[in-house]
Amino acid sequence: MYPVLRPLVVLALLFTLVTVAHGQDESHRSYYDNHRVFGAALQASTPYADYAEDYDAGFGVHGIMDYPLATLFSLVGDMGWNRFRGADGRDDIDVWEFSAGGKFNIPPFYMGGEVAYYTKVDNVNWLPSMGLRFERWEFAVRWKAAERVGWVSYRVGYYF
Repeated sequence: MYPVLRPLVVLALLFTLVTVAHGQDESHRSYYDNHRVFGAALQASTPYADYAEDYDAGFGVHGIMDYPLATLFSLVGDMGWNRFRGADGRDDIDVWEFSAGGKFNIPPFYMGGEVAYYTKVDNVNWLPSMGLRFERWEFAVRWKAAERVGWVSYRVGYYF
């Protein structure tokens, strides 16, 4: 397991315990009274490891979904396009991203994990994320957890 993921796994397990212990009475859930499910996001991405040698920073446009299942847990999905500028004379690359997973909410903070498929680099990876979600706005940091081909994304989303 990647050393970076160990603390995330421990936190996810702790949040799971909190979720189970928390009552499911939803009559007081003001956070979800006007919860928006679908949105759009813009993101800036910074490559790391071997990918940083071949490509410079990039940007992307994404369609996002956040569907609450319980007080502290949501199903999330993402479909988006990312473009990275080629370094040292390489051509630019367009990468499509498709992901789905879950997130634990302690409003406004959240922490999530998704399984993602990426075109062009043609692989499936774990995609951890953390951020702040307000009624319509989301500010997040997401990273493609891979040894050689990875990047960190900084995202701003708006829910309709």
